[in-house]
Amino acid sequence: MILYVICLYHKTSGISYDNEKKLTATESRVLKLIAEQKKSKEIAVILFVSEKTIRNHRYNIKKKLDLPKENNSLLKWAILNFKI
Repeated sequence: MILYVICLYHKTSGISYDNEKKLTATESRVLKLIAEQKKSKEIAVILFVSEKTIRNHRYNIKKKLDLPKENNSLLKWAILNFKI
């Protein structure tokens, strides 16, 4: 059942694993922290950058992964694709 939901999510969101290769090392690290359900402020503290920088990374990641504009699409994608 879980695999079906993952496949369905990927089909409806147009997500491709190839797009993940376009991410920078920092964007990948931010995405992993998002998968750990860290908030932008927490990620900023961990990476020693501003919260605005993290918001920019989140925006760029969503754009590169062709994620829908729904609020939790990045979190959903990160949780489904990163093993924590």
